[in-house]
Amino acid sequence: MKNTYTSGLLSGFLLNISLAFAFFAIAPIAKAALPEGNIIKGERPVININALPADAFEEGIIRIKFDRSLESYLDNVSITSSPTGVIQFGLSGIDQLNQQFGVVEVRKTFAAALQNTKYTERHRQWGFHLWYDLIVPAGTDVRNMVVAYSAHSEIQLSEPVYRKQLVSEDLKPLQAPKPSGGNTGVSYVPNDPRYNEQWHYNNTGQQAGTPDSDIDLPEAWDITRGNSSVVVAIIDQGVEYTHTDLAANMWPGNGYNFVNNNATIIPGNHGTHVAGTVAANTNNGTGVSGIAGGSGAGYGVRIMSCQVFIEGGSSGGFQTAPVWAADNGAAISQNSWNYTYVGVYDQVVLDAIDYFNANGGGTVLNGGITIFSAGNNSASGLWYPACYSGAFAIAATNNQDLKSWYSNYASWVDISAPGGETFFTNDPKGVLSTLLGNTYGFYQGTSMACPHASGVAALIVSLAPGILTAQNVRDILTSTTDNINALNPTYAGLLGTGRLNAYQALLATQPYLVLTANFSASSTTPAINTTVTFTDLTNNSPTTWAWSFSPNSVVYVGGTSASSQNPQVQFTAPGPYTVALTAGNGSSSDSEVKTNYINAVTPAYCSPLYSTGTSDGDYISLVQLGSINNVSGASASPYYTYFSSLSTNLTPGSAYTITLSPGTYGEGNYFSVWIDYNHNSIFDANEVLGNILVNAPAPATGTITFTVPVNALSGTTRMRVREVYGTVGFDPCSTYSYGETEDYNVNITPVSYCTPTYGSGSGSGDYISLVQLGSINNYTGASSSPFYTHYNTMSTNLDPGTEYTITLSAGTYPSDNNISVWIDYNFNGVFEATEKLGNIVLVSGPTTGTLTFTVPISALSGTTRMRVREVYSEPNISPCGDFYFGETED
Repeated sequence: MKNTYTSGLLSGFLLNISLAFAFFAIAPIAKAALPEGNIIKGERPVININALPADAFEEGIIRIKFDRSLESYLDNVSITSSPTGVIQFGLSGIDQLNQQFGVVEVRKTFAAALQNTKYTERHRQWGFHLWYDLIVPAGTDVRNMVVAYSAHSEIQLSEPVYRKQLVSEDLKPLQAPKPSGGNTGVSYVPNDPRYNEQWHYNNTGQQAGTPDSDIDLPEAWDITRGNSSVVVAIIDQGVEYTHTDLAANMWPGNGYNFVNNNATIIPGNHGTHVAGTVAANTNNGTGVSGIAGGSGAGYGVRIMSCQVFIEGGSSGGFQTAPVWAADNGAAISQNSWNYTYVGVYDQVVLDAIDYFNANGGGTVLNGGITIFSAGNNSASGLWYPACYSGAFAIAATNNQDLKSWYSNYASWVDISAPGGETFFTNDPKGVLSTLLGNTYGFYQGTSMACPHASGVAALIVSLAPGILTAQNVRDILTSTTDNINALNPTYAGLLGTGRLNAYQALLATQPYLVLTANFSASSTTPAINTTVTFTDLTNNSPTTWAWSFSPNSVVYVGGTSASSQNPQVQFTAPGPYTVALTAGNGSSSDSEVKTNYINAVTPAYCSPLYSTGTSDGDYISLVQLGSINNVSGASASPYYTYFSSLSTNLTPGSAYTITLSPGTYGEGNYFSVWIDYNHNSIFDANEVLGNILVNAPAPATGTITFTVPVNALSGTTRMRVREVYGTVGFDPCSTYSYGETEDYNVNITPVSYCTPTYGSGSGSGDYISLVQLGSINNYTGASSSPFYTHYNTMSTNLDPGTEYTITLSAGTYPSDNNISVWIDYNFNGVFEATEKLGNIVLVSGPTTGTLTFTVPISALSGTTRMRVREVYSEPNISPCGDFYFGETED
């Protein structure tokens, strides 16, 4: 295992890669200083480029990294060309070198990654903006050029680009699938017809193998088979994203081609084979199984194709792919490649590995894990990047748990995994996986061993999303292997801790899932009928919650319930309350009980006063609002009555009219009305409904029309009606001479949305598999009846007048999947025709479509509802009607 450095080498079955840059022995060690900030990097041993042969370097290119003191200058400079076509930075010393070596072109080394401006500051902290590729005529002495630039004070680093090559052999794919064989004595058995040939998952002695010389995958599948929120970056050739055994598990958008710097993936056999081991669609009745491929409906981990090789062609982008993958949510970086020469590495590539480890993980892992194949040289030595401390290195074993004849070995190897051995074309002793053209074939190599480790790492994260650190994953993988030293005495300690065991790895993950329930409250001494927000503080990513209160004199408001993660509760009676929470995550549960945690108190509204009151006929004789219809006479001192038994319901966003009538005095009868919308026991200035004058005695009436604010808190609150003689704009609490005050209860009821219905729903694959908008990134499968889910814990912020794009993906039905979206901008509980964002028609997932919309300037502020509805073969979808096939999500 790695101490000073870790390794992860081109695995090699198909790929032998030389990457791009190296330090040279002459460069001062100070030049390798790490950038400022909290950036963690591994070791960077000096490389003597003078000891390397000429074919170790690409012709016509080197890379330089400017000193950070030039950061501001480079941000603003316009790079130009001299009359002879030589690049000029406007820095005399560098321009002289450019002239000397004939630099005719310059490119930003991390150009593809720097396009993502969301992470500009993070990229700058890592110094990616300081790297440039210098292009010179073929035949230029790269060594001398590197030395010359590195000696310049304005250059922090200079290195050559190491030549890369793809080493392949003539492996012809098998075209016809074979019937599945018997798999006995194991747990879960998928229906994929060629699963029985995948001895590396479940070795029953096939091909003269040793039974159980496998990764114990069927047993692991009884615990988990993958999670679509986990993204694995396949940094390799392009993945055949249309392959029938891969398409359902592809990352939305498929990935990026870093060789050609565009989004067009050019599939290759090696990359497709690696991807199939990680996450071929398991149990779909087709071809082979993937380690974390789900259960047949596209629920496996997501394959992100980060193409750095083109089959039979060029390569590039090794320094950019990990950065791009981390920035786009990948948790695992799968790398089955290495350098063609021992002891060389690229500074920019190691920087990119460190960046992925620090910033990868997406939403499911704290930090990313970079996994590399150890290489196929049957040698020890420092084979980069596998031997680098930031990599997790995988050696290869055969179907008897012996070191595969080609596998590299060293103390920096972390673990071994099945890589197979093939002695003729399509030798079934190799590893079986997907190939181009919807075919399958057997390959050998640490290239094939490596994705076994990546697939199991994906299972670990799938079981405990959002709970683990990348170091936890490394520790689990290394501590749960099967010891194979006795079978490989010559290589004891040089094949890592042992051969990968998926089942033991998941068993070791389960203790991380143990929950400790806990919570807090926004107030522990609230007034009754005021809202208290409870915040779940449970560790280890709970997925279910059950709240209870004793006594049960509570009302859930704000669209929450007893099963919400963070419910909003109003206590309807005064006194102490005991609060209990039971939280679970599918693997464990825990309860927390806090006795007498809440002490609800009766709100103390101010008592309005009068000096003379109603004695001259200044009083309130009629109040009509909704179900309140109160006819009354003059009250005695203190001229205030709380009609606590009278109430009416009001709905946020709706308009109402209150009718008022004075007493017997004939003029100067002023009325004001307040409602305590925020339940704080204070009639605030912005809670006054209006002020009117009824300049005649009863039965004369006056009215005030008002609209309940959309942010009014739900539940029972107080309304105050006050009459004061001869005074305009009086307040709800002060002392006046003549008049009377009456209080009533009003119940603010939450907006109620219609529930959409379906006849058959999602049973035929008609469902919503992806909704992405702002911070909402929801991957889901088909729901059960009533085929409607309100994700009330998922939300995003939108600004009026701003344009947004929502990304959508349908289920598994192949065609005519109509998806429409609405937002209730006016908060009235109705998805109106003017609130529809649009409709798109999609084929089956993971193909995506988008709707672009602008939030109206008139949209009300606050939390409202968005509806996403999928209906088969119906372009004119209504938000509430009954349809036959489909699904709805709010």
